Amino acid sequence: MFNIFCFVEDPGATNFLIGLNKNKLNFHIFAKSYAADYLASYGIEYETNLKNIDFDNYDFFLIGTSESNKAVWPEVISKIKKKKIALLIDTPTFVNERVSLLNNVLKKKINYFFLPDVNCISDLTVLGIKKERIFLVNPQKFEYLSNIVKVNESRKIVFFTELSQGINKKNFLKDSDYQLDGFSNQIERTKIVLEEFILAVERIKKDFEFILRIHPKESIGSYTNYLSFFDSFSDKGNNIKILRDCHLAVGLTSNVLAEAASMGLNVLSITPKKKEFNWINSEYRTRIHHVYNKIKLHNFFKDFPEKKKNLQKNTIQSCLLEKTILKLLQSEL
Repeated sequence: MFNIFCFVEDPGATNFLIGLNKNKLNFHIFAKSYAADYLASYGIEYETNLKNIDFDNYDFFLIGTSESNKAVWPEVISKIKKKKIALLIDTPTFVNERVSLLNNVLKKKINYFFLPDVNCISDLTVLGIKKERIFLVNPQKFEYLSNIVKVNESRKIVFFTELSQGINKKNFLKDSDYQLDGFSNQIERTKIVLEEFILAVERIKKDFEFILRIHPKESIGSYTNYLSFFDSFSDKGNNIKILRDCHLAVGLTSNVLAEAASMGLNVLSITPKKKEFNWINSEYRTRIHHVYNKIKLHNFFKDFPEKKKNLQKNTIQSCLLEKTILKLLQSEL
């Protein structure tokens, strides 16, 4: 058995660690911040103490990135000596911003770059990273979720919030290119979309149960002004119970939309700019409805659910985490 050291502090990176088979690889997971809570919600064991670790005990290092410029993953990389290191970039967007958190010395220590989307390979090649060091890895969690049996006759519509900030917060605030406005002069991307959603579904509100699902990095307090519209809200536990009893999953570009698509659910992405739809993993984009202005949003719900498109789940052919790591380790023997 090979021993694999994993460090994650962002919930997105944990998607690669949920549903592991662990046949030939022994994963030792260390987690901080929001990733720790997220792993706990799925019952996955992890450690938090990074002190006094003997890095010589591990054969491979998997380091997850984060969208916070206060993250500690660069420091973890600095402590690893002469070992195989893979940098796990869990998002198909703002790849360069995450890599920019590493100085040149640390960048040279990275042997492999694991990406979830073919469309972001160019983001690394412009930084001078050779293609043979870049590997496409499908999040293990998506395959795990594809086997979850969902409730056939659900009447629940769930709106999934997401954080309106990142390394560059301007990317998540309203600008002159927005085609959605909301109703309360909001400037935060998610709240603008949420307000437009509330307006669009007014006609069908009595026919469905509406649930507000809070992103793991957010608190319910940020959405107090909107709770009266929803029948209930959820900010605890993992997404499986919610997704398996869901008629329509609605959000912006969070990973949970790709998760819902992997389960064969009807999914709607609402973005204030058309191009932001590309922030969703490209392998699942074709299975997600997308609207980006008031007219398209209201038309989607105009005759809902009769005219909704029925998107069936299918198997995405992509190399999973364990297979990728094992292949790299065996090639070194």
